Amino acid sequence: MESNVAGTGLFRWVKIFSVAVILYGIYNLAGAADYDGFTSMFKSLPALVVMMLYGFVVAYGVSGVYCGMRLTKLEDWARKVIVFMTSVSIIMGFLLNRMVMDSLRDVLLTDRTQLQIKGLDASYSSLVALVIVTTVLEISIVVFFTFPKVKRLFSHAE
Repeated sequence: MESNVAGTGLFRWVKIFSVAVILYGIYNLAGAADYDGFTSMFKSLPALVVMMLYGFVVAYGVSGVYCGMRLTKLEDWARKVIVFMTSVSIIMGFLLNRMVMDSLRDVLLTDRTQLQIKGLDASYSSLVALVIVTTVLEISIVVFFTFPKVKRLFSHAE
């Protein structure tokens, strides 16, 4: 069935979003590579909760890379996994972003001797922009892969 839809505009969008999912999965895995940096953002949480969050980030990254490849094959299970994992990530982001931002501010303020105030403001502003961009990306992924025409495309492919 994939060959029948390969020329459609909708399938091109599936490919574009699939590549975005793969790249975002790699981005999450790269962020998880620094466990100490990761844990410093959640220092006010219990260690077990931080380990669970870390496990989710790694699983989210791996599923992004693997499922992203399977999305180009129109495998509906991969669409469902990505919608679920991304939805959980959005919810966690809304619950935890404030804590992460406060932790980063504290880290930047304690390292103020190495950063000028202007650099501090730029670092914080860059992180805020990154949070906004990644949140918009995640919402876009969920909306796109739950759009009725996209769901039909995946269901007809199986």
